[in-house]
Amino acid sequence: MGADTKGKREVPGGLLPKARIFVDDRAQACQFGETQWAPASPVTEIGDLLTGQVEFIRSANDITLFDMTGLALQDLTVAQLLFKQANIEGIGHDISWPW
Repeated sequence: MGADTKGKREVPGGLLPKARIFVDDRAQACQFGETQWAPASPVTEIGDLLTGQVEFIRSANDITLFDMTGLALQDLTVAQLLFKQANIEGIGHDISWPW
């Protein structure tokens, strides 16, 4: 999840250098997404991962961030799918929003 407007930030600054960052579109993410705050951070386009051009192996302690600069509906759909899969696998933490 991440920003979708120049100057906007949704993720704590110190997280980006620690995370493996995936984006929907590299140029757009660097201009409008979270990666505008860490332009030198390596990013992988999600399309490259889905088509097998890039391999992604992670360990339990890795942080994965998907900086999607598309529509809010896309963000919510991805979040819901990830949350459901995490529940199935018994991983992650449920952090309830305060409302």
